[in-house]
Amino acid sequence: MPVSFCKRLVSSRLAQSPWQSLEKLISSGSVLIFTRCINSFQAFAALRDGHITSDPAIESRRSLYTTTIFPTLAKAGVASATLTLAWDFTVMSTTAQTGRMMSMREDAFARTSGGIDYVVVKKTDKPQRNVARRIDGEMRAPWYLNQGEAGQGARLVLDPTNPNRAVNNGEKWIPFVVMIPEAVANGSVVGHPMSYGHGLFGDRTEIFEDFLVEEANTYGYVVFATDWLGMCKEDEVALALMISESLTNFAMVPDRLHQGMLNALLMMRLGSSAVFAADPVMQPLGIRTINSTQRFYFGNSLGGIMGTVYMALSTDVTRGVIVVGGAPFSLLLPRSNDFTPLFDVLKLR
Repeated sequence: MPVSFCKRLVSSRLAQSPWQSLEKLISSGSVLIFTRCINSFQAFAALRDGHITSDPAIESRRSLYTTTIFPTLAKAGVASATLTLAWDFTVMSTTAQTGRMMSMREDAFARTSGGIDYVVVKKTDKPQRNVARRIDGEMRAPWYLNQGEAGQGARLVLDPTNPNRAVNNGEKWIPFVVMIPEAVANGSVVGHPMSYGHGLFGDRTEIFEDFLVEEANTYGYVVFATDWLGMCKEDEVALALMISESLTNFAMVPDRLHQGMLNALLMMRLGSSAVFAADPVMQPLGIRTINSTQRFYFGNSLGGIMGTVYMALSTDVTRGVIVVGGAPFSLLLPRSNDFTPLFDVLKLR
């Protein structure tokens, strides 16, 4: 009779909270039988069988097991006498995972429902082949961080009564850049707004890479971008200091990424607005260049990873392209040339 070991997960669907018990799985033909394993760990056995000990590490856990773990498993049909090992662990709820970002999006969209203010800082005609005009500007966006610049102390400002809700901390002017290709400017193709997500430690100016210019010119896109705060060029020094000095400040990365994501969502709202499309600066040859009946996203590398979040959050874009999105950061970063300098610092710790 072949014998193997497995983990049995009693999920929240059965018991309100996730629990794990380790049991022996015996397979006999098509019949699977769960039975008790070989001798339990002595500490767990004392908890399971009600044996009082003089060990404070065991006794400090007894109440948790007797009032919560064992009763919850029993309700799910798992008798404590059958257990070899059981433990609880903390997981994140949907609210804990998404609450801060969702609260930022809803609050910011409400604050900008009448439109988003912007200024054109500079316009450059024919800066390179197939580009009719480059526009550098700034938009005024709701701000949810405790400081304006990158740094180890950067954190979201949270509701003191609800840690899953970020609260507004004023406004900040966010740099953006727009690329109008020649074929769109002269009316050869219809121009649709497309938000671009740059790669790791890059910035918004990646939209002027030749491959993207050619694509926009051929298929008709007016491309714009902001920076992915948290993992853009602006963050490199702060990240290096955090890695070398105090990893406990890692929260600066996801917190700034929240604001960077919000900026990208707001940029699409601005870039596809009627006011923006009617601005003469968006019409190099006097022809309207933006048709907002369709809106798109295109992201490379980090922009591919963040693009999955963008597409999930956007209420304006239904079609996006995710390019070389890679894998979990724990697998991707050690293989990234852009991360090499920071990885070297990390390995010295």
